[in-house]
Amino acid sequence: MASLLKRVKISGSGEPVLILHGMGGPQVLDDLEKFLSQKQMIIKPTMYGFLAEDNIINYSDNYYMDFIEKLRMELKIEKWVVLGLSMGGRTAINYTIRYENRVEKLILLNSVGIGYMNPLFRFKPFKKLFSTLIYTVLKYRPFQDALGKADFVDTTSSVYINARDGVAALLENKLVRRNFANILVNIGCPIIDLKGNLKALQTDTLILWAKDDKTAPIKWAHELKNEISNSKIFILDSYKHMALLEAPQFYTDNILAFLQSIDGTL
Repeated sequence: MASLLKRVKISGSGEPVLILHGMGGPQVLDDLEKFLSQKQMIIKPTMYGFLAEDNIINYSDNYYMDFIEKLRMELKIEKWVVLGLSMGGRTAINYTIRYENRVEKLILLNSVGIGYMNPLFRFKPFKKLFSTLIYTVLKYRPFQDALGKADFVDTTSSVYINARDGVAALLENKLVRRNFANILVNIGCPIIDLKGNLKALQTDTLILWAKDDKTAPIKWAHELKNEISNSKIFILDSYKHMALLEAPQFYTDNILAFLQSIDGTL
């Protein structure tokens, strides 16, 4: 079996922290990785479907969870902190539910997987149709440029332009674009049996959210807080889904304080 490490960037030293990217790809986490790696060992994988050399994948929550657990075993890590942004938050939740004994702490940033991103995703025919539509239109730059506009407050800034261009580069590859469309419609549905599983979690959890997020509505953050007993929540006013890029200090300050706390108390 080929090593999974070719898909992973490891930086820094100290307590291992796994950081899981969203649909924008791993580069969205570059600045967070750089900051946290000053004090921690940061493990940043590229999820299946996001590399040009990847084949077409059949996304499932189990597929991504299995990848993360195999990576942990290959790295010979007993326990790690698991952090997830957006799609990565969904994987982080699923992984912690299944492998809670391997998770030291859980950090969720504007996570999806709590509710439907589009009510029509309840219907399988629409999901298939929407996946085909997304795949088709995203080969055109104007649609690529428009993809993340609703997730930013300032779409004239260099932060937005860099993120936009990063996603455009990602979607230039036909196979990546196909995977992107397939993954998007699947993560747009809630995790199965989510509430019951969350109630059983004992892991110290930090929930960070942007109040004006339309991709992952703020009500989802409060649902997570209500269901996870050992959780803390902090809300950032006046920002949207990609607040990590536009207001990074809110995230870095709270994450670092949480990582350095003994019992998850801030």
